[in-house]
Amino acid sequence: MTRFAGKIGYGVPRETDPGVYEYLVTERHYYGDVKQSNRKLRDSDDVNPNVVLQNIIEIMADQFVWDNIDRIIYILWNGVRWNISGVEVKRPRLILTIGDVYNGPTP
Repeated sequence: MTRFAGKIGYGVPRETDPGVYEYLVTERHYYGDVKQSNRKLRDSDDVNPNVVLQNIIEIMADQFVWDNIDRIIYILWNGVRWNISGVEVKRPRLILTIGDVYNGPTP
């Protein structure tokens, strides 16, 4: 089993102009375990296929996670920000499934 040490990004939508919203992103550091490690290529219209991970990372959740579980948008792992494609709650742990590369706003 591989250990995880990285950041989780949370996004809070805010209205910048009437009807225009953007995320205010913050990151917090967490530790845990990488439970499953899979990688696949997804065909796209681009020249190169997209890399999609199906890794499962289990973290020890603090109160901030429980208060903001609906605002989790990405996980920073191995120097890359990845979208979260699934969240499973098993208190006191949170199990996150990673998807494709995150390209949205960062802090």
